[in-house]
Amino acid sequence: PRQIERSSSDMISSTSVASTTITHSTFSFGADEHLLAALGSLRLVDALKLVWDWKLDEARGKIAIYEMSSNRDGHPGALEFVKGHLQFQGSDRKAAELTYRKANDLIDSDANPGLKAELYAASGELRMATGDSDAALLHFQSAITFCDRTNNVRDRAVMRGRIADILQQRGQTDEALRIRREEELPV
Repeated sequence: PRQIERSSSDMISSTSVASTTITHSTFSFGADEHLLAALGSLRLVDALKLVWDWKLDEARGKIAIYEMSSNRDGHPGALEFVKGHLQFQGSDRKAAELTYRKANDLIDSDANPGLKAELYAASGELRMATGDSDAALLHFQSAITFCDRTNNVRDRAVMRGRIADILQQRGQTDEALRIRREEELPV
């Protein structure tokens, strides 16, 4: 398996984290190599894994230590991305929205399209949780654009599935079913 360096002696396998799943009332997507590479810091990955495991106090501690560190090895916007997840998991949706906006301003679309895709996906989930399906649809469509740029077929299919969910809620069942059959299920 591909190794990502934490320090000269401490290694973590990106594939060992690949099956981790974040769950929230409407929030579910898997971590993968794109996300690990996008964050650029295993310390942030560790904090994100704690958020996914609902260990929010521990995640806050890891984030605080990272913020105080002189060696912030993460990519621009990665810290805000992780903080947004923490706020979302902690049900502070207003704060999560603001933090995701800040992350969006910091993440370079050309330099880090994988993180941009994950950010749009998370923002779409946040919008779904707040009942704004129109905005969620736009975020999921934007996520697909960045998934296509990184050839991330799996996450593209997940985003198409979320779009199908919205269409189904709106009564557009034929299109939702077509998406599920032709675009989501084959992956």
